[in-house]
Amino acid sequence: IFSYNIPIIIAHLGSFGLLEDDLDVAQRIVGRYPNVFFDTAGCSPSLIRKAINMLSSNKIIFGSDSLYNRMTYSLYFVYISTRNLENEDQNVALQNILSTNIQKIVNL
Repeated sequence: IFSYNIPIIIAHLGSFGLLEDDLDVAQRIVGRYPNVFFDTAGCSPSLIRKAINMLSSNKIIFGSDSLYNRMTYSLYFVYISTRNLENEDQNVALQNILSTNIQKIVNL
């Protein structure tokens, strides 16, 4: 299914229920399949930051578990995770995660 040109969004940065994240697998997936994205739902700021640094903000979209956590928390977590990134400007990362990447998915 990854080989088809349909958008695939893997929730929770692919780490829901794991004791430790495995972003190395996510990095291999992103490198191989341009139609795969990961969302930030239910993720800590530290995991979101780590994912941005490993995968780039070009592969991450905003996600929220709004029935379990307040939407403002999810937005705040994305905001604080983009401060002082290693390889990206905060404004570019925020724009990618909150807007640009969704437009890419719609146009795939």
